[in-house]
Amino acid sequence: MKQLFLWLPALLTAIGRRGKRKSKESKPLTEEYVQLFNEKVLGSTVADEVPTLLPNPMALWVPKHVQLDYKHGRCYGAIVLYERTYSFESLRRAINSRFKKYEAEAFVASPNTGMWRVEEARFAIQLADDQDEETLVVLYACFVDAATMAEKMIELRSMSPTIFNDFPFDEFIGILQGGESEKNQNSELP
Repeated sequence: MKQLFLWLPALLTAIGRRGKRKSKESKPLTEEYVQLFNEKVLGSTVADEVPTLLPNPMALWVPKHVQLDYKHGRCYGAIVLYERTYSFESLRRAINSRFKKYEAEAFVASPNTGMWRVEEARFAIQLADDQDEETLVVLYACFVDAATMAEKMIELRSMSPTIFNDFPFDEFIGILQGGESEKNQNSELP
């Protein structure tokens, strides 16, 4: 069972430290001058009157592009792009001005990736430096319930059976579906 969850932190750490290169030198900016995405958009409908960005009359650095993703009439994610006018750390500090207690420890020191899991509101944030496009990217995504995740993983495996070859698929699906696989394993123990 422990092996099942050991691969996730290692994967996230590898992603966060990938490249170990710093972003192109940019100017620092204090967080009060950064305009951030309004996370209240997540879960809203198109008809809801929720502003996409948080009001900030002092903002000097605003997103150059915001894309919202909708499914079944509700926003479940957003991609927010910032030109690399100011530094990666400036954007991290701005996000931390609202979500510091949710920042994933594995990414605190990463020069090009940040992660936050806001459990109570059921969404996550990822900050990344897209060096190919000269932008900083902030992704906001709602959590998916375990049953939906299991269903989608089963669909994916049926379309591409070899994709999960080195992954304890049946155990993981059992846990997502309510621990049935774990119960079966425990009943086999002496």
